[in-house]
Order: sequence, then C-alpha cells, then structure tokens
Amino acid sequence: MLVFFAIIVLSGVLLWGCSSGPAVVSHANYLSSPPVIVDLEKIQVVEQESLMCSSATVLDINIVDLVRQWTKSAFVCSGSGIPLNVEIVEAKLAPLRELQSAISSEEENTYVGILDVRIFIGKNPLSSRTSHSIHSKVSVTIPSHYTLKERRHAVLSLAEEVVEILHKEVVRYIDTQGKLRR
Repeated sequence: MLVFFAIIVLSGVLLWGCSSGPAVVSHANYLSSPPVIVDLEKIQVVEQESLMCSSATVLDINIVDLVRQWTKSAFVCSGSGIPLNVEIVEAKLAPLRELQSAISSEEENTYVGILDVRIFIGKNPLSSRTSHSIHSKVSVTIPSHYTLKERRHAVLSLAEEVVEILHKEVVRYIDTQGKLRR
C-alpha cells in the first residue's frame, strides 16, 4: 500500500512539473543577479527625438520601457560623482515582415529585437572623454501554433535577451572607466 501511494505521489509531482506549453528560456541573467554597485550619481536613459514618435512595442512589450526598468533594477548608484547616460539611438521590437519587404515563408513568424545605444559618463556627450556605442540584434522564430500568451512570452524573452547584451556591455564600459565597485 505504501509503495502504491509513493508511485501515485511521484507520478503527480512529475505531471505537475510538466508544462503543456512550450518552454521559453529567458536569457536575462541581469534579472536574477544582484544589482551592480557603481560610483555614479545616477544612470539616466535618454531617447533621441526620432524615437519619440516611433513605436518599439509589440504585443504590449516596449523595449524602451525594459531599458528604463533595467537601469533601475540592475544597478545601485553611490549618489556621488557624475551620471552615466544611456542614449537610445534605435529601438525596434517587431515582426521581421515589418522591417523587411521581402521575406520567405519560413521567416513569416520571425520577430526581431534591435537596440542601438550610446553610453557616456558626464552631463554632455561632447565634453565626455569617452563614449561607447552598443548594437544588439536578436531574432527568434515563433511557431505559428503558439497561442497569444505563448507568443508574448517568447517576444518578452527576446527583448530581455537584447537588454542582456546591453547590460554586459555597460558593465564592461563602467569597469573600464573605473566606476565599478568591487
């Protein structure tokens, strides 16, 4: 009787752990890592004026908003010194068919995340000693049988991967500028 009960419990645990939907893995390590401590007054995100009119949103996911959230959750600023500016030059999160006119049928369900930023320490980019440009582009093909919820989750994972590339490069830049606390 005890063996029968153990088999039923084990089967239930195994079935409960299985998901009926597809597994979408998040590539955003910055979400689960402790915040990076930096010797900066603040980190501010600025968009170029041309981005204010364009949309970087698909399935209610906005890549510019993710960048803003990233600066608040991934870093702890000392509050002294000078600011780090993250200037968003280009931000796109869209189906490939919206970005390219000629696509094959295999690319019909491909989504692309593009993020171009320029980072610099100081209040004025012209007076900054160094600046650094970061370009990240990631694409994912989402199977056509995915539900809207599954598509949204896959696009969110794509956007987080784009921001993860930005995160690694910004941390590297801050370290080369001697503003990373160890």
